[in-house]
Parts: sequence; structure tokens; C-alpha cells
Amino acid sequence: MIGFIFQQIIAFDQCVALFAGGIRGPLATAIFSVVTVFGSWWFALAVLLLVLFVLLRRRHYRHAAGLVIGFAGTQTFVFAMKYWIGRERPNFVEFTVLNGSLETASFPSAHSAIAMMLYGLLAYFAVSREKRNWLNALYIACAAVFIAAVGFSRIYLGVHYFSDVVAGFVVGAVFLCVAIWIAGKGGQRLAGRLHRNDRG
Repeated sequence: MIGFIFQQIIAFDQCVALFAGGIRGPLATAIFSVVTVFGSWWFALAVLLLVLFVLLRRRHYRHAAGLVIGFAGTQTFVFAMKYWIGRERPNFVEFTVLNGSLETASFPSAHSAIAMMLYGLLAYFAVSREKRNWLNALYIACAAVFIAAVGFSRIYLGVHYFSDVVAGFVVGAVFLCVAIWIAGKGGQRLAGRLHRNDRG
């Protein structure tokens, strides 16, 4: 049964990959080659450091802790899975501009995981401080479109399968929830307990 499910996933991955290959064009390739950068570890790290600087200056320590732990956890878990599973990249990669990012295994997509965790958390930070519902909806919609675009860029450019991207989104969503918990009331309760233990 499990083997049959994996066969269906692989078959679906191949269908999506063939579809993506069939719709490629110079303009879209140029656009998605830029979009995919927003999910790269080095760009995400630059965003993290900038946001971390702002959070620490404003003394939002729980938000800063959630950001760092979410990012580090996402990266660590993704690359552990890549090493453990070792799925090969799609064999039809044509874009030499991306060759430097193809040294690791395919499953799961690190770009997709990072985009889900980082930009999802930034949307949470914005929503948690905004009282206007229409603006909150705009923040969430923009984050969702941005995350989906990064994920689709990996399929479109032929460097990941569909299931790689879905798995990356799942991993990113798990660590997004962890980061939100730390930044929110969960982190507040944890800080309170640690403070009481120090006093005790």
C-alpha cells in the first residue's frame, strides 16, 4: 500500500514537471529566477538579521527568539531530511544560473520551507500589531502569494518536484507555529516560569 502511494506521488511529480517544462518561456524564466532568490538561505538570513536588529532595538525579545529558533529549526530539519532521504534532483535542469544551489538533495525544498516560516512569521508580526481587518487580510494575502510564488518557482525552474515543495511548506509551517508560540503567549508563559525559577 505504501509502495503504491509512493508510486502515485512520483507519477504525479513527473506530470507536474512535464507541465512546468511545457510552459517555460524566456520572460517567465527571468521572473522566476528572481523570485526564487527570496527563498534562498543567504537572502533569508539577510532579512532575518535586519528584522532581528529592529526587534531587539524595540525590545521585542520573544519575537526575536521566535524568529531565530524558527529559522534555525527549519534549516536544521530540512538539511537533516535531505541527508537522510537523499532524493536526486530532477534530471532535466537546464538553468546554469541555479547550479550553485543544486549541490544538496531534492527532498524537501529548503526554499519553500524558509519562505513559509520566514514570510509567514513576518505576516504574523504585522497582523499582531494591526487592528484594521482589511489591512490584516492584505498582509496575509501578500504573504500567501509570495510564499506560493517561491514554491512554484522551484518547480517551474526544474530544480524540485511538486512533492519536494509541499514537504518544504509542511516543514516551514511546523516551525512557523513554533515561532508564533514562542513570540506569543507560549513564550510569555515560558519566560514567566524561568523568571520564577531564577528567583527560587
